[in-house]
Parts: sequence; structure tokens; C-alpha cells
Amino acid sequence: EALRRLNRTEYQNVIRDLLALDIDGAALLPADESGHGFDNVNVGDLSPTLLNRYISAAQKISRLAVGTTQSLQSDIFQNAADLTQENRLPGLPLGTRGGLSTPYTFPQDGEYDIQVFLTRNFTGEVSGLREDRPHELLVLLDRKPVKTFTIQKPANGDDTLLDKGLKVRVAVDAGPHNVAVTFVQEGSSLTETIRQPPEALYNDRRYPRKTPGINMVSVTGPYASRGVGDTPSRRRLFVCRPAGPDQAQQDECAAEILATLMRRAYRRPIAKAEVDEPMAFYREGRAEGGFDAGIGMALSAVLANPEFLFRVESDPSGVPASGVYRVSDLELASRLSFFLWSSIPDDDLLDAAIAGKLSQPGELEKQARRMLADPRSSNLATNFAG
Repeated sequence: EALRRLNRTEYQNVIRDLLALDIDGAALLPADESGHGFDNVNVGDLSPTLLNRYISAAQKISRLAVGTTQSLQSDIFQNAADLTQENRLPGLPLGTRGGLSTPYTFPQDGEYDIQVFLTRNFTGEVSGLREDRPHELLVLLDRKPVKTFTIQKPANGDDTLLDKGLKVRVAVDAGPHNVAVTFVQEGSSLTETIRQPPEALYNDRRYPRKTPGINMVSVTGPYASRGVGDTPSRRRLFVCRPAGPDQAQQDECAAEILATLMRRAYRRPIAKAEVDEPMAFYREGRAEGGFDAGIGMALSAVLANPEFLFRVESDPSGVPASGVYRVSDLELASRLSFFLWSSIPDDDLLDAAIAGKLSQPGELEKQARRMLADPRSSNLATNFAG
């Protein structure tokens, strides 16, 4: 029997394909151990500490996917300490320098605070600021400016509270967006010679910084929530909506949602009786916060289930003495999908496997060519080969 847990890269890709939700796997889960040059070899275990991380990840992902949030939440994005911010950084507009750009999924329609924290040197002072030289700081949402700050060193030299004023509250629709903070690039003259030292200006103990930089950005909200909104994750998850407040209608729709979810997440057909376990979590959540909260709690249970976290290939009965046998179509579908996409099979591949067609050479080649033409096949180079 082969037992293999989803590694961090696969987990991130699976959540993207299962729930139309982009997450940062490195922020939610620890790095996987490597063996023989691969990080998907020594992944047969599940320690209590790692299990707790999977459970907390499942809970956060379900809140984002469904849009249920009990209170304000705050997320922090930090630049690497040695990042040189003297020139334009990838993903930021032309005419800017330094900063930080990150995708971010807002859980609900509402207002959110975006706050900027500047880099400080080892004495605690903001790096690169002078009293006679102002700098323009841009806050952008989906590459559109929402606030411009002018910053410079206070006349009294005390910049202790400078960061507290670098905050803006913006109204945002729920779903995926891009949050960015950057400086306006100032004009510069040509250098006298091309033989210049490398730009290692971020370490203030060796080089004095000429310009300020971004240390981190926080996003906090929602304030004045207007509801869950219409997000790609909700459209992917809620394959039906209850026709009314009747409990029986809600249960019927919840069972359909969970059966569809489990088929994709567990990568196989789902028996009707198997839906009973997540339905128990659904009823508990519905009693506390309604239909959506129930689906969120059931989703957390599915994402923490070993059927989701592990790929299991059991030896069939009656294996010949040589130990060689043909894997089932469902196991072949997962092997193919995780090899080419580092993710779960899509409906086309899963349907072919369930129908018993995938083991046919013509169908296998057809599916492989279709999957290689998909942009997700880049994972064959970036994850497996990398």
C-alpha cells in the first residue's frame, strides 16, 4: 500500500482548483522534508503538530471561501530584510520604486484598513528620511491609487509615530484583489561611470540608506460589512442554493454541495452514506450561524480529512507472485494529475476514470495531451523538475 500526503505546493494548488481560492501555502503550512532531492517522498506521516496546522489552515480557508467571519481579522505581509528597494520591483507600475505587491482575498464586502510600516534601522529610526526631502508614497488597489502620502522626517527629528498616520480605509468588494504600496520614482542623473558597487543599501550598518523603504503592510477588516458578496470561491462551492428557509430543502442542498465537493476533494465517486459525516458538522454550524456557517464548518471537516490530505493506493487482492499489477483508473487519474499539474484531477479526467476509459491507450494519450496544453502543466517544470 502506498501512502503519500499532499506536500505544501500540492496543497496550495489543490485549494486553487477545488475552491477557486489562491492561498499562500508557505504561510499556512511548514516546509516539507526533502529526500533524494524531492519534497514529496518523506510525506507519509502526520504528526500532531502538523495535524494542528492542517486543521487551522482548513478553518481559515473555509472562512475565506464561504465569507463567514466572526470578527475583524488582520493579515500582515512583510518584505525580506535584505530586499533592495532602489528600483522598480516586479508587479509594480512603471515610474515607481521599491514597495510591496501581494494578492489578497477579501472575505466580505466592506471597508478595510491598509496600513504601511516603513523600514527602520538598528537604532529604531526610519531609514533614508531627511527633513528637506519629501517622498510620495502610493497605496494601490488593483493597480489603481487609493491614497497618496507625503512623508519626510519631522522637524523635531522624532519619527516614532510616523507609521501610525500611514493608514487608509477603503471600500472593497469581497474576493481576490491586489494590494500594493510603493514610492514614486524620483528623477536621477546618469552615473559618472558604469563601474559602480552593487546596490547593497538595505543594511544600514554597512551603508547609509538614501531613500526610505517598505517594511510591511497590514490589511484589517471588514468594517461596516455589507455581506459575503459574489466571489469565485462561492460560485465554485455553492452548486445550489436552498429554495427557501425550509430545513428539509436546506439539508437537501447542503448534501448536494458536500457530495460535489467530496468527489473532487477525495478524487473518487462518493457513496450517499459517506456524506453523513460532513453533514453532522453542517448541522452543528447551521444551528450556530445559519446555512452558510454550516457549509463552512463541513468544508473545514472535509479539508482536514485524511481522504483529502493523503493519496492512498491499496494493493488489490489476488496480486500475482511477481507483485506487478495494473493500477486502477482512479489511481491512474491521480498519478497523472499530480505528476503534470501537482493538483487534483479535473472533472473531465475524473469522469474518464470513473467510466473505466482511462486505462485505454488512446484515452490516456488524449487526456495527457489535453493536460499538457493546460497552463497548470507548468508545475511539471516548477514543482516536479524544479
